[in-house]
Amino acid sequence: MGSARLDIAPFEGFSADATFGYDTYTQNGTISIPPGNTSFDFRNGFQRFATQSVRQVNIDVNARYFRELSDWLKSTTLIGGTLQYDETDILGSQTINTTPNVEIVGGGVTTIANETRDVMRTIYGAFIQQTFGLYDRFYLTGAIRMDVSSVFGKDERFQFFPKVSASYVLSDEAFWKESALGNTINNLKLRAALGYSGGLTVIGAFDRFTNYAPTNYDGKAAILPSALLGSPNIRPERQREVEVGIDATFLGDRIGIELTYYDKLLTDLLIRRNVAASTGFSQQLDNVGTVSNRGLEVLLRTTPVQTNDLRWDATVNFFFNRNEVVDTKGGIIAIGVYGFASAINGQPLGVFYSSAYKRDANGNIQFSPDGVPLRQLNPDGSVQLKVIGDPNPDWQATVINELSWREFSFRLQIDILQGRQVLNFTNRNGEQNQVLAGYREVLEGRRAPGYYTNPRFAVEPENPGVFRIIEHWIEDGSYVKIREASLFYNFSNIFGIRSGQIGLIGRNLFSFDRYNGYDPELNAFARQGVPTGADDTETPIPRSLSLALRINF
Repeated sequence: MGSARLDIAPFEGFSADATFGYDTYTQNGTISIPPGNTSFDFRNGFQRFATQSVRQVNIDVNARYFRELSDWLKSTTLIGGTLQYDETDILGSQTINTTPNVEIVGGGVTTIANETRDVMRTIYGAFIQQTFGLYDRFYLTGAIRMDVSSVFGKDERFQFFPKVSASYVLSDEAFWKESALGNTINNLKLRAALGYSGGLTVIGAFDRFTNYAPTNYDGKAAILPSALLGSPNIRPERQREVEVGIDATFLGDRIGIELTYYDKLLTDLLIRRNVAASTGFSQQLDNVGTVSNRGLEVLLRTTPVQTNDLRWDATVNFFFNRNEVVDTKGGIIAIGVYGFASAINGQPLGVFYSSAYKRDANGNIQFSPDGVPLRQLNPDGSVQLKVIGDPNPDWQATVINELSWREFSFRLQIDILQGRQVLNFTNRNGEQNQVLAGYREVLEGRRAPGYYTNPRFAVEPENPGVFRIIEHWIEDGSYVKIREASLFYNFSNIFGIRSGQIGLIGRNLFSFDRYNGYDPELNAFARQGVPTGADDTETPIPRSLSLALRINF
């Protein structure tokens, strides 16, 4: 990683800066499944090796001009431009039916090599922003931004985004400072904003096309279409946001609070929707509808203790969002998570919409005479689909405590998320392997019929039980996490060292949850841009401990 920056200020009131950044890295991944395992697809062994090379370039140029037009009017003009370029190459090879104790791709019967160039994306941007300050307490800002993204067609890639905002520092008025209010509420600012933005990177570089992959057929070169049907006329998502808020401090600025209410309307929602198999494809990118988001954010800063030796700062950030799909094509569109999540009019985006347990009037699960749970069916015998979970949380919060005592400093961050459901596809995959491999072993007499530890939820050959009841795999994804804790000791004037720090930092230390898996925070389908909330054999977020030493000479 590298960057260079240039700052100039050739005359009073004017300044400019230019930043150039270049990042490149390579990731290697290896999969090794020995023969003789209990899976179905790779029972005879599987080996894969892949390498991914990423290059990223960004250039930002900004210029500012400040001028006092009069005693009561000040002007700040800001213009700028940006260029971002991303390129990713993936080269991989794999083999099946491998030799025992051989963990390389060459140790198998059938070897397949593949190469993809997943991202070759360029984004240009330019903006101009004007701010006027009146009497050092009224501020009005207007701006226009234009962005151009190479991932969309030529008729849709140019997007314009205006915004306007205003604020009023009420506590700077003379009547406020001279009254009892000024002693209680030290600072009070009112603010409001209206702006537009867009999503220019939610799809891949070539996703708008019907792409073809090279292959071979009967020993001859050939191509195969992908499962994604091209959509050359898709548009980027656009978002309109209205925001109002209040900022205030109390008791000599030892308590501060920021309240923000927002109303966001996302139009031209862009997702991969499922299409009829008769088209020859399974999905297509499409602008399918509109999503409304309304929420409240509360930021509270306090300093409960402040002495010569001891200082305690506490910050609480609380927020919630109410999400609703208000307009989609057809009313219900299956998205992500193998079609188990949907965009449904009147429901939050990405709710789990699939098969459910058959229940009696009291909500109790119904079982067959053999003790197998039943699915809810329609009168015609088809599976009844219903909303069985919501991956959008009810509320979230972050609590940060920072203490400093003489030469020691301590920081603790706790993240809280409540009211979210997760589809535990990892456990369902395990059940599938048991169905396709373990049950075959029961039938072949290589395992005893008592192989299943819970016969009430066993998977029978004629009745798949809970495996096809998706509600069974919906779990509570709420958690309280100790996200970060650190302890530092500060020293100075030791062995010629002017100042320094030594400390221990821990991240993702503990997770308090009821999730029957590794981590309820995982999201297997995040790249699709939909809050699907599914755990599909994902690598859990790692716990890390770091020792830090900083020295200044």
